[in-house]
Amino acid sequence: KTLSEINTAYKFQRFVEANFSYTKPVDVMVENICVGKYVPIVDTFAAVISDKTFTKSIEKSTNGVIKFLRDADVYKTNKYFKENPDAYCLIIHSDVVNVVNPLSHSKNAYKMLRICYSIGEIATWRRSKLKSMFCIANINVSLCKGYEDIIHKKLEEDLKLLEKGVLINGKLIKAGLLYFVVDNLEAHFLCGLARQFSKNYICRYCFKRYECLQDIEEDVPFRSIELFEKAQKEIQKEIDEDKKLQVVYYDQELGFIDVDEEECDTEETYQDELAGNDETEEDYERNPILIETNDNESDLDETDETDNTGETDDKKGWLHLASYTQLQSFHPLVGFANCILHDAAEGLFSYDLPIVIKYLVIFNIITLENFNYELKNFPYSKNEKQSKPVKLPPNVQALKNMKRMPGKGYCTFTFVRVLPRIIEKYFYEESIYSQHSSILKFISSMNELLELFLCESYDEQLLHCLSTALMIYFDLRNTIPQEFRTDLKPKHHFCTHYPQLIKFFGPPISTSTARWESKHTECTQMLNVNKNFKVKLMSL
Repeated sequence: KTLSEINTAYKFQRFVEANFSYTKPVDVMVENICVGKYVPIVDTFAAVISDKTFTKSIEKSTNGVIKFLRDADVYKTNKYFKENPDAYCLIIHSDVVNVVNPLSHSKNAYKMLRICYSIGEIATWRRSKLKSMFCIANINVSLCKGYEDIIHKKLEEDLKLLEKGVLINGKLIKAGLLYFVVDNLEAHFLCGLARQFSKNYICRYCFKRYECLQDIEEDVPFRSIELFEKAQKEIQKEIDEDKKLQVVYYDQELGFIDVDEEECDTEETYQDELAGNDETEEDYERNPILIETNDNESDLDETDETDNTGETDDKKGWLHLASYTQLQSFHPLVGFANCILHDAAEGLFSYDLPIVIKYLVIFNIITLENFNYELKNFPYSKNEKQSKPVKLPPNVQALKNMKRMPGKGYCTFTFVRVLPRIIEKYFYEESIYSQHSSILKFISSMNELLELFLCESYDEQLLHCLSTALMIYFDLRNTIPQEFRTDLKPKHHFCTHYPQLIKFFGPPISTSTARWESKHTECTQMLNVNKNFKVKLMSL
């Protein structure tokens, strides 16, 4: 009898709804087409708070140490949380995921926007667990081009309700959005900046331009809320001016015809619009209908060729209206945290490690065969074995063409950590040591910088050490021969802001997207279990 109650998909769905804390997803409709599923955050938040196993953990350090969420300035300076000290802090992650379809490969057709959130009052060690990350929305990117703001506006409305408070078990519970954990591309899109990093303004923290990127010591002013609001007003003004007023006429044979109002002053002009219709009638019943169309739409692709259209120096890189501007607890200018995984692991170290490897191999300090042998047989720790460095190219020519380190971000971290121990025995001769001392100093600086990036807590002295280490790192980088060096990338510049960002958002390991991206594996696992790759959103 028990199995008969769940032997069909319909019965199983009803069984789950009746016996578990289940929040039914809502269809996200665009022009009568379902483009995704939205799980109301108000309902899931109430379910989490009502759970008997949920315990509110207020983590706060003393003596000026920055370790937990409430130690950072993003919480201390937030006006909403000052006025509502009992309100919960929400952390949201948004990212585009490539869902693999085994039946046919089409990269863009299987992109999915996935939004999740967690509660800041969950203990730090527990918040990193996948079970503490709750899904908000799954959106098919290929179906919602031009309508990306729909899901963000819906989420913003629900967040406004949480800011005012909702009744949970007879108590008024409030919650506010503290910050987003996203990659650089998604952060630029949500705060209204250009989604490209190859020209003009490249940084969401300051006014750094791509043309001046190689000058790492350039003193660039930070972005301010006043300039942000000024740019947003200017963009809104341009949108209002660009709205087109169209007149729609109805023809009994041709149906509805769009004709610009200023071109429809005479009957002759109207007849010209009916190109291809040889028959003429003396009387037309024309019922004008005014339609406003807004051309300020944008795609969610990783690169957008129209991002620079209309960019002026007055707007300082802002090209479209930012999202989540109506919240009391969140501001788009200071609400997108840095990510050590994208900036350092897939950025600074990923671009600079090939410089070191090429130098060591071309100067015959170590061969590629020995390098790969050392990487394979190194005594890694238990955690390092899960992110072992990948094998280097088989020949020198392939190595010269390598611009970035292959493999995952944490594989790059492991490579930086073990590199000094791998090469130390190859500098046994004094002549080799003295001749190549610059590259050894650079490797040592790289290792020190990694350890400073991954600290669990910071104080003023440690932040000063990080600032100094960054200056030394880039100075030593310039001592490497020009034929090995590559140009600085935008992510090199992002890392120079880390002393200020750590003070504002907290330790980089707490704002990394690494654990959030692990949540994406649930998508592919569910699809593999369900064996349904045609209607992915229904499966998820």
